[in-house]
Amino acid sequence: MTGTTGYTVVIDNTVGSEPNTIYLTPADLPTVTGYEFDAANNNLPITGVIAADGSLVLDVRYKAAIMNVTLDANGGTFADGAATATISGEFQTAIKESDLPAAPIRPGYIFAGYQGLTFTDGVSNQRYRPNATYKATWT
Repeated sequence: MTGTTGYTVVIDNTVGSEPNTIYLTPADLPTVTGYEFDAANNNLPITGVIAADGSLVLDVRYKAAIMNVTLDANGGTFADGAATATISGEFQTAIKESDLPAAPIRPGYIFAGYQGLTFTDGVSNQRYRPNATYKATWT
């Protein structure tokens, strides 16, 4: 679209054939790490006209994506017998102690927490982020 002016840009889930109109779907929008297109808070179609100076301003809203964090029992198991557990929360929100499953068990050892996770008043020093894994520590 570089150098294209006077075109109307429409972001919607439909494909149209109006002259001088560029149709985009939400999937065509730029991705933002940790965020996703917020269909509930965008009034579709989103429209705008490319100005003579080449500028285009659209009000496109994103929301924090849900991130999955893996807890690794590190030789132990969780209550369901699995070696890992997954917790989920919004991108960049603090992990809370209340988000964690019951502590894993490992015969002959005492669970000492998760490497890299410390809590103050039930709130962690870490936040939900992509591809995070925390390993159980044992004494």
